[in-house]
Amino acid sequence: MMFARYNRQKFCASVQMISSRRPLTLSDHHLILLLILAVGAALRFYRLGLVEHAYDNSYPVYDAVRMLDGHIPLLIGQPSSVFIDNPPLMSYFQALFLLVWRSLWAVYIPIVALNTLAIVFIYLAARPLLGNAAALVAAALFAVSPWVIHFSRMTWPPALIPFFTAVIAWGLWPMLAASDWPAFFTMVGSLAAIAMMQASMPAWGVLAQLVALAPLAWRRIPRRVLAISGLVFLAGLALYAIGFTARLSENTQRAANFLSIGFEFHLTREGLDHAVRLVTGRDYDWVWARTETDEFTVRRRLSLAADAGLRLALLAGGLFATRALWQDKGKRRLAIVLLTWWGVPILLVTVVASTSSFSAHIHYLLLSLPAGHMLAAWGLTPLTRPKARWLLVLLLIAITLIFSLNILRAEEIVAARPVKPELDVWSLEAATEVGKTIRDLLPRNSAYPQRIVIPGGNQVVISSLSATYLDPIDDLAYPDFILLPGQDPLLYVLTNPTVSPETLGPQVELFSERNRQYPNGIQVVFARVLPISREDALALPDVLINWPTDAGLTLLGYSMPPAIQPGQPLRLTAYWRVDALLPERRTWQPELSYRLEDLSGNNVMRVRRHRVSPQDWQPGDVYIEHIEEMLPEGILPGDYRVRIRVLESSAPERFLFHTPTGLVDQLLIPITVLR
Repeated sequence: MMFARYNRQKFCASVQMISSRRPLTLSDHHLILLLILAVGAALRFYRLGLVEHAYDNSYPVYDAVRMLDGHIPLLIGQPSSVFIDNPPLMSYFQALFLLVWRSLWAVYIPIVALNTLAIVFIYLAARPLLGNAAALVAAALFAVSPWVIHFSRMTWPPALIPFFTAVIAWGLWPMLAASDWPAFFTMVGSLAAIAMMQASMPAWGVLAQLVALAPLAWRRIPRRVLAISGLVFLAGLALYAIGFTARLSENTQRAANFLSIGFEFHLTREGLDHAVRLVTGRDYDWVWARTETDEFTVRRRLSLAADAGLRLALLAGGLFATRALWQDKGKRRLAIVLLTWWGVPILLVTVVASTSSFSAHIHYLLLSLPAGHMLAAWGLTPLTRPKARWLLVLLLIAITLIFSLNILRAEEIVAARPVKPELDVWSLEAATEVGKTIRDLLPRNSAYPQRIVIPGGNQVVISSLSATYLDPIDDLAYPDFILLPGQDPLLYVLTNPTVSPETLGPQVELFSERNRQYPNGIQVVFARVLPISREDALALPDVLINWPTDAGLTLLGYSMPPAIQPGQPLRLTAYWRVDALLPERRTWQPELSYRLEDLSGNNVMRVRRHRVSPQDWQPGDVYIEHIEEMLPEGILPGDYRVRIRVLESSAPERFLFHTPTGLVDQLLIPITVLR
């Protein structure tokens, strides 16, 4: 209570100091900056566990654990679905923290911290250009922008663009627009631009911004800085080119597809709208925090009011900058820098979006940061005068409250559905919770990637949850088609199942205390199956067959009643064991085929064809397939047979069974349909 009372008194004193009419001292500005930084940090870190963790946020983590666990050298980063692949720097950055702590928290916390530190760099960049008061306003607008906060809490390749652009602004803009800027700061800004390009392919658009500003920089940038930066850039470009060749065909095909789209130039506002949204927060509430309630209706109106006010500030800043181009020699360079930095990404997106099938995402406009916020702060400079300062303070407080409420509501929506049924989208809190359990239950000293059964689980996402290089076995279908391991214990991660020894064999370990139940009704259950010996596996089927095949699979046997009543399901359980890992298996796509036919071989019912992946096999693995299919209506009583074969799905060949009497291509099991 005393701590809360002290903070409340400190906040009230800060507001009173800001709104007073006396001139602010340097120490006052520092206190206000600390207050802005505290608000920005709170909005970014509070309930960080309720950000969504999905495929894009997972991939750099996946690449990092592939390097750490699989010792796979990484020369290129996350593949792109639109253009060429990303460089790998983001994965190397995340691997440094995963060396210390194997958790998603080890990745998210440093990234969010750096993007929070960007608030300070924006103040430091704007102070020599716009003055202390406007610099504080720019930092405040950046600190509370919901879209900036949203992208500051991600771990995908562009995750650090808010931080890098702030460092670039601090290191380069005063050198371009002012004078006597330390060469070291310029060097840091240049290296930040290079690092940003090595982390994300969309960040290469910064080259267009720098080229556009080159006439301002040519006589001011120290030649040593230019030489060192050029060498570092060329070295990074060479490394990326080497990695690019590793996926040359895929990259060239995607680039060709992208460039082959017919250009139908038309005016579009996509780029401009997205750049404005990053400043005004427009539509964040609609995209991420929408609910079917009266509260949302009120919040939507308040959000649109905040958007309108900040649009006016941005427009005023643009007008001030335009006027400075012609009338204010002292601010002319600053106007060129801000308008160019903000306008070039808009122009690039406008040109790209001129293709009829391409829709630009808002994150492509992150390169415009923080120019839009500085322009808006410039537009608000009339309110920084002592007599109007109270109005500016009230405006910023109101905007902060509206944006904070939208962010809070967005987090509540994630809290209500922390796991999606497909297991491809998680809240960070749920992801780290399940990921830690996976790590705790995985076998020790197993080869990487470690196998795991998680139906529908994507390898990239699941590996990132546990910060471990995993290989989900994707050809299983619990409980109809399961795997009992032959060598290492095998972990099953299942949603809403009933797990018992009857479904996962006699050597299953259940961990009821580790199971998780989530508010949207999804239950995540953990079970670990211990290795099964050949002797124990042979005891599973009712009828022993023990026929090896050319594929390396052995049909151990089956369980099926010899007779069935019409209207009842056909129940068949087949048991297969991996007894040989043939080198050519990596090119195979075997299918286990089951068919009900009459004694003449005429098809009565195709029961099932199930493809298996030999790439996932380990010696001694036992596949158990449970089949339950209703007989066709009108089937006549009499004798029938179930035919079991192993087919090659990509060719007409069949794998042969090696029986005691010779080679056959099928097993025929008699069954009678009763009257």
